[in-house]
Amino acid sequence: FVSHNMAAMKNLCTCGILLENGLVSYKEDDINEVVVKYYESLQGKANIALSNREDRIGNGRILINQIVLKNSIENDRIEVGKTIEIFFSYVSFSELSQCQFLLSINSQNGECIVFLDSASQDGFVQSCYHNGSVSISLSNQFGLPPGRYFINIAAIANNQMADYIQNALTFDVVDSLFFVGGKAPAGKGLCYVKQMWEHKKS
Repeated sequence: FVSHNMAAMKNLCTCGILLENGLVSYKEDDINEVVVKYYESLQGKANIALSNREDRIGNGRILINQIVLKNSIENDRIEVGKTIEIFFSYVSFSELSQCQFLLSINSQNGECIVFLDSASQDGFVQSCYHNGSVSISLSNQFGLPPGRYFINIAAIANNQMADYIQNALTFDVVDSLFFVGGKAPAGKGLCYVKQMWEHKKS
């Protein structure tokens, strides 16, 4: 079984082999250790400028050349509960009447926390510009728990994969006041959600 889906790997496999440029770079009887090594290898690539990434997949009709968190503090950190604003730019090398952008925000162990699809948004301009940019703003009514996250990004042109980059951006979420009173829930879910509770005598 060969996959970049680490959640599937962990569910289906007990041991694994990590390949790098067609060669075995790591082998371990514990699949969890292989998954850790896989994400460590992606972490190194995240420090390379997108325009220089050679591990991208696609036909190249669109190339994503920059992605940033607009409201992050130093070193790509963002506080729990702050509005997440993602900005990316691209270049298109031909006239395209239909383009679609996909992003996933993933936890460090590969779980997809949020999946974003431009096709789900009414009013999004589907035709591509020669040089274009996209801004995405996520509601501050939910928050990512403290930890490290990474973003995968893809561009679809006329129903074909034009560009796909894994771990295009890595960022850290740091603790901050999200819930009134500052106390986080006792259990840990995939995300924090603003809540309204009412308790009264029946």
